[in-house]
Amino acid sequence: MRGSFEYFNINMIDKLSDIIYQYRIRTAKNLIKSGLSPLKGFRMMLRLAQKGKQYPQFLIACYYKEGNIVPFSRIEAAKWARKSAHLGCLEAQHLLATLYIEGLPPDDIESESFFRPDGANSNPDYQKAYEWAHQAAIAGHAESQALTGYLLKFQNAGNQTLLDPKYWYSKSAEAGCATGHLGISLVLLQNARRNDDFSRAIRHLKIAAEAGLVSANFHLANLLKNGIGVAKNLQLAYHYFFRSAQLGNSDAQLEVGICLLNGSGVQADPFWAETWLRRAAMSGNQAAAASLANLYLNDESNEFSNFVEGERWLLESVKLGSHDGAYLLGRLYYEGNKSIRDIPTALSWLLTASKSGIEDADDLIIEILINNSNQISSNLAGQIIDYFYKYAVSGNYIFFQRLWKLQIFGIVNNVYINILSATSINSSRGCSCFVINAPDADRYSPRASFRGYALSP
Repeated sequence: MRGSFEYFNINMIDKLSDIIYQYRIRTAKNLIKSGLSPLKGFRMMLRLAQKGKQYPQFLIACYYKEGNIVPFSRIEAAKWARKSAHLGCLEAQHLLATLYIEGLPPDDIESESFFRPDGANSNPDYQKAYEWAHQAAIAGHAESQALTGYLLKFQNAGNQTLLDPKYWYSKSAEAGCATGHLGISLVLLQNARRNDDFSRAIRHLKIAAEAGLVSANFHLANLLKNGIGVAKNLQLAYHYFFRSAQLGNSDAQLEVGICLLNGSGVQADPFWAETWLRRAAMSGNQAAAASLANLYLNDESNEFSNFVEGERWLLESVKLGSHDGAYLLGRLYYEGNKSIRDIPTALSWLLTASKSGIEDADDLIIEILINNSNQISSNLAGQIIDYFYKYAVSGNYIFFQRLWKLQIFGIVNNVYINILSATSINSSRGCSCFVINAPDADRYSPRASFRGYALSP
């Protein structure tokens, strides 16, 4: 009887401890969620985590990753996620995988986290991300199964010969995970050969879109817009673009703006279009910035004409990496009215565009040099001609033709350029070689004289 009584007492104590533990977790979560005393709730959760409880450790990791209650710290998030993951928490293993994708410093640097900028010099570690995601995937965690498929398919992690991304996406989709449905749809679309393949892919994509996945709505909208694997439907395409845009996808916001501007799948509304284009541009979308600038600078109705805003967004598009933006700025300063016409500034932007591979910029540069030489400084003209000459002597026939045209119009003097040979050396690539023959060609470049300006060789 005594042994049975002791067992009963121990069992009751364990149950009571578990009840107290669950009560403390609920209390801490309620304090945080309600906003009544989030820091008090965090401290309660931290004490439980410090006692080695895996679920509180996972929650502490989430709080550091979100940065709402405590300052954001990817390193601290990883530290607590790692503790919880080692104790078998599948959610923590998945979280740790995503943190490795975002970029973490080496595991042994945790002690230096207060002296190191968070995530500094840290590149994604897809292999470690795969190891943790795969561990959780094997245990049946649906999100990790989808993540394992992604890492196998798109990041070349894991053993490609033994593991099939489609298998893990399918497992995830079977468990009802929206990300799994998205993944399997992308795999099917990539390899689609028959209408049946497209139908299956779109069925999975619709499930993911209806579940609220941003990218799923965007992909589905693109398929409907272009009629790929499904009947073209601009109205439905706009519907899914709009849903994705509302969820924060800047590419979708751009598409919504363009649809509203052109009346594609929806009644045209230029004012609402401007709102969405601006929203996308402010999110860092370079195409949206360029489209917004175009709206301000080329609005035929004059309802949006605004040179200051147009110039601002063109400059922003260039900062975001748009090569076309530099070309459009060049045209703006060259073709604009007298109040904004600025030939040197136009040439500077066009030269930037040319160096980025915009061929139309070269044609406009030549036009400006021929028609406005008296407004161009010798230094700027020299930079442009030197740039053309550099590529001409390296074997670029197109730049040689441009120099030749400048010589015909008397822009480049004192150098006689003759083609000795212009023969195709690789017809499959369309390459040509030629030799420039000019007196003292090694000493003087074509910029030796520019309409009377004395330029140094």
